[in-house]
Amino acid sequence: MRTVAVSAPVPATARQPCVPAPVPDRELSAREVTSLWGRDRITIRVCDTRRLLAVDAADTAASPLADRP
Repeated sequence: MRTVAVSAPVPATARQPCVPAPVPDRELSAREVTSLWGRDRITIRVCDTRRLLAVDAADTAASPLADRP
């Protein structure tokens, strides 16, 4: 019997950065701009952090059976 390390393929789309949130197609007040900008930055940071961790985990993960005799 032979043990082979198997890793899951990561789709190319998972390696692309997260996209900004859509903005209303109209004039925005300074308050709306500030609020939407802050929300967008937080959302992108959280998304990119999760995405990078998931891609890194998938890239470095091996099958749990790979270390067993």
